Amino acid sequence: YAATMHTDNSVVFGDSGNPNGVALTWKRSSQDYYDTLIDDAHVYTYGVTLTKLFSDGKGEFKNVEFIMQNATDGYYVKAELNQDEGVYYVVDHVTSKDDATLFFFFSNADKTEGTVIVKGLEDDNYVATEVRTDDGYTLLRDSIKIDISRTETTSLCDVYADDALGLIQND
Repeated sequence: YAATMHTDNSVVFGDSGNPNGVALTWKRSSQDYYDTLIDDAHVYTYGVTLTKLFSDGKGEFKNVEFIMQNATDGYYVKAELNQDEGVYYVVDHVTSKDDATLFFFFSNADKTEGTVIVKGLEDDNYVATEVRTDDGYTLLRDSIKIDISRTETTSLCDVYADDALGLIQND
């Protein structure tokens, strides 16, 4: 089973999570009654904002690119850019560095800093490596380590908070 999460403004990023409920009803051909299973899970997704500065304040941010790799599992992040928002949304995990997204920075109005926003990451450890920079500048010597960790909580998902569909049966 595979699923794709289509991100829009209704997705909650961070520790609140996104409820994902299902009500599955089925009937065996040899029986006269239906069985129902109701379940609920929370899906957590996170985002990061990276900021780039040039020491002399004169570089072109659009010429700087980096890739992002999951440090735990070794996969590279593949994302699609939403031009209207200026945000990258993760769409896949790829094993080849050649298939990874080359993220580039957007400069602010006065061109003193560049930012890139990546949303749709899971809580884990990542490494951002600069692979291209503006002419006359050198690549970052070290990769940037990014640690995303979920806040531990004792609250549980509301599996049976209500019976809105009228499906909970006691048989």
